[in-house]
Amino acid sequence: MQTSTSAIDVAKFLLSLAQCESDPEDPVPLTPMLLQKLLYYAQGWWYAEHNRPLFKESIEAWKFGPVVPEVYQEFKEFGGKPIELPDSGNEWRLCAEEMDAVREVWNVYRVHSAVALSDMTHSEAPWKEARRGLSPDAQGGRVIQGEAMKRFFQEELQRSIDRLDAAED
Repeated sequence: MQTSTSAIDVAKFLLSLAQCESDPEDPVPLTPMLLQKLLYYAQGWWYAEHNRPLFKESIEAWKFGPVVPEVYQEFKEFGGKPIELPDSGNEWRLCAEEMDAVREVWNVYRVHSAVALSDMTHSEAPWKEARRGLSPDAQGGRVIQGEAMKRFFQEELQRSIDRLDAAED
């Protein structure tokens, strides 16, 4: 089943979460790099639970981790600075179930820096498989396969379930 949701819509929703749900005393600066890693995890966990992608765009295995090129182009002007959306940028087309899933990813991963999430993705099979044969300094551009993401995140989900089951025994 194909999705009509776009990565830009998911990105705008994540940006709204960063603006609205961050602690005013300790805001989460959502930089382009951090946004890219959150998109990767949103896509991966959606695959694990729904057996299909959350958004239609491909994710590529770039040097510093997973990147959705269309989202990169949209927000590259911010460089390493937090992204600021104009008021008109707070519009997205996600259903309630998609928003709940993205919010869960936000809640789990927002405590990590962009660099920490980049390092995390570098240790995971989907990124490593897509980068196989490339030198560490190669920019890349190879697509992280949806099947690889689905397999990895379903295995992670099963490990989490198994840990919960073991803790209850």
